[in-house]
Amino acid sequence: IRWNVAHLIEGEVKEIHAENDAWRLTYVQDEGQPSQSITGNGLVITGPGPAKPIEIRPDGIYQRVLDGQTFWQNLDKFTDIPFGEEPIGVIGSGETAASVVIALLQNLENEIPILVMNRQGAIFSRGESYGENRVFSDPEEAGWSDFSYSDREEFIKRTDRGVFSLDSKALIDGCRHVTHMRVDVEHIKIVDEFGEDRPRVIGPYTNVQQEIPLSYVIVAVGFNPWWFTDCIHGPLKGFMLDTDHRKILERDIEYDLSLPSRQVSPKLFVPMLAGYAQGPGFPNLSCLGNLSDRILGAYVTAP
Repeated sequence: IRWNVAHLIEGEVKEIHAENDAWRLTYVQDEGQPSQSITGNGLVITGPGPAKPIEIRPDGIYQRVLDGQTFWQNLDKFTDIPFGEEPIGVIGSGETAASVVIALLQNLENEIPILVMNRQGAIFSRGESYGENRVFSDPEEAGWSDFSYSDREEFIKRTDRGVFSLDSKALIDGCRHVTHMRVDVEHIKIVDEFGEDRPRVIGPYTNVQQEIPLSYVIVAVGFNPWWFTDCIHGPLKGFMLDTDHRKILERDIEYDLSLPSRQVSPKLFVPMLAGYAQGPGFPNLSCLGNLSDRILGAYVTAP
């Protein structure tokens, strides 16, 4: 069998158009350079997308409010925070929040209090037995298609959404300066304190509206897997922006991990969105071989 070897093009995609049963991508390689385009009869969207935001008042960019992306770019800020500072707030309940807390524990020289803030009653751990992992690594063999919709939601909730891994949970449980606060964060308020912008989290805690002062806030509530719609142009864009349509599309993602062909053509493969329809391991790198087999299977017939 002879294969055409793929090649890498470095650049930033600006626009995605569906034209004549093909995708046309417009991209720029360097700022200020003219745009170029490339076409193909299939398109695979990868990556988690940008971090989900929480409203900040007044609106702006502040050095003490970070998210699941900018936190890693500013990790050096968390090496020498002196004693007496307000706690560091980490908003979130899933693996993004867990990785942020672990990084803080590894980088903070002083035991500055860390508050994990979310709507849950506790920091829940992920189910990681053989049975759960089998569904992630081989959903077809594990019978994912036989699960009812409610069973799928419950499985993903217990194993992949709003939960910390067992290793992360064990490490955090051994640190007395990491605590959990059940608060429904409504927004982040910025106040001027001694000539510095300081964040405060606003939301109900134990049924009472609270204003919680913090030294830093890391918004770790996850990422937007539908980020690619910003680049799509044409009739598909409005269709994909509709929240109700998105739910329908996610339920109907096909075996090859593409959006339903009766509604989206040519093939648009979205493994980040395929967890509910095809198996929970496709969005989180738990079954990469299976993922590539399904996508390539749309074009190649095995002997």
